Amino acid sequence: MGSIDRFAWMEIQPGKWEREIDEIENFYLALDQQYAATGRHLFAIMGHISVTTEVSPGQDLDECERNLENAFCEAWARLRFDHPTLASCVEYEGKQPRKIYETLDNASDNSALEGWLKETFVPVTTQQTGLEWCNSDPPVPKLPTLYVLKTSKAVEEGEEFKTIRRHIVLRAPHNIIDGIGTLLLFNNLLKHASDAYSSSEPHTLAWGEEYQNLSPSFRVAAALPDAITPQQLERIENITLANADLRRGIPIMSVPFKNVQEMPGKHQRRSITVSASQTAAILSACRILSLSVTHAYHTAIAMAVRDTQPAEPSPSLKRYINYCLINERSSCKPPYNTAIHAAAVYHSVSGAHLALDLTIPSTSSPRTPADDKADFARLAPIVKEYYTSIRSDTSHPPLVPHYFTMATPKDPRIRDSTAENPAPLPANNASPSVSISSMGRIDELIAAKHGALRVQDPWVTGEELGTGLGAFLGTFDGDLHLSVAYNETFHGKEEVEAFLARVQEIVASVLDV
Repeated sequence: MGSIDRFAWMEIQPGKWEREIDEIENFYLALDQQYAATGRHLFAIMGHISVTTEVSPGQDLDECERNLENAFCEAWARLRFDHPTLASCVEYEGKQPRKIYETLDNASDNSALEGWLKETFVPVTTQQTGLEWCNSDPPVPKLPTLYVLKTSKAVEEGEEFKTIRRHIVLRAPHNIIDGIGTLLLFNNLLKHASDAYSSSEPHTLAWGEEYQNLSPSFRVAAALPDAITPQQLERIENITLANADLRRGIPIMSVPFKNVQEMPGKHQRRSITVSASQTAAILSACRILSLSVTHAYHTAIAMAVRDTQPAEPSPSLKRYINYCLINERSSCKPPYNTAIHAAAVYHSVSGAHLALDLTIPSTSSPRTPADDKADFARLAPIVKEYYTSIRSDTSHPPLVPHYFTMATPKDPRIRDSTAENPAPLPANNASPSVSISSMGRIDELIAAKHGALRVQDPWVTGEELGTGLGAFLGTFDGDLHLSVAYNETFHGKEEVEAFLARVQEIVASVLDV
């Protein structure tokens, strides 16, 4: 059986569909299971939006709040129909993982739908803010789950109107959905919620037919061949050797962390928001230099990592090494390249690494703003060329499955619950770096207004259980947002906030904004 057949959904009995998981899904599943002893889920998706709607004078506040919550519940059910992969899960046939989906095919009996909604649509009342709740170690259920948070500022008083606010949080395994998919999914959710909030008539769904909307694996979506060619394999080997060479002959910069032999603690997120006026100034300055905002911030991140290195009596040269995540939806065939298939894992990691050499100043000669400008002028074109080469590389998608296979943990005990000696947790990465995921213009993924609903603060992270820092960059509704995800065992709040501030300081200084 060929790859396309194995990874395509098939009905194995009436109403039950299954397929093999592909190399990308297998990678995230294996990593998750590798960390099973922690009780946490490596790279589990956490997506967030804040939604408000105004209550006019004379409207009943309690009724509006109920209607809003009911609208999101109906919208979540409609998303199950549009994206049935949200209700799929991985089961094992022996040691072979397979993705399973069962249809809701009895229109006269809503018990199955109600059971799924009870499990995966969770209203929460909390005195915490949305971010505080997200930083408080919320669970990662087996199935993607929507949490609707009624926080301490659920109702805000205005001069004429009261405003209802809800924080919507998605928690999901990374083998079901990725970051860009989460933002696309939120936009689809908001369309349905807006429709339900403004209508008194429930939307009728033809359950039993939703299987037609199941999202295939990346191999099927991108119509990749069964195997790579000898020439492609040679290219991967050459890239692998080149990446290894980058780590020879020069010290590699590492972000400082608390090197403790403890279980990972809570995943955390900190962020800064750049005002619309300063964001516009940054965008203008980048255009003059023929840079994207991502080029500028990735360069600044490398420079900020440089600034965390301990100074020595004499200047020294060190290397920053990283990679970039690639949204592969443009590599997929219609309709898989659209938001119709948001609930899928359609991304990759660049094969070739980015390497930037920076001078660590001596104790007697600290760096000046002029030095930073000179470094930025030298490094930013390298970063730009790196991103440009990746974006224009049409030969990359067929290599993606092989890259993920290379990175997947090989210990067979990871998936063997009966193993006498279960696989141990991986050792802490002793040389962690700071990665960056650029979401670009989030306005292109999520509209800021859907009928009576307004959207604020959209973001997404993957759960950090290691020693590194994961930076996320995006603009929305005129503002630029830079955030960092980290694990509290290895990094502290003040440390991360200082790093964010330093990155922003570098950008503002070198661009004169």
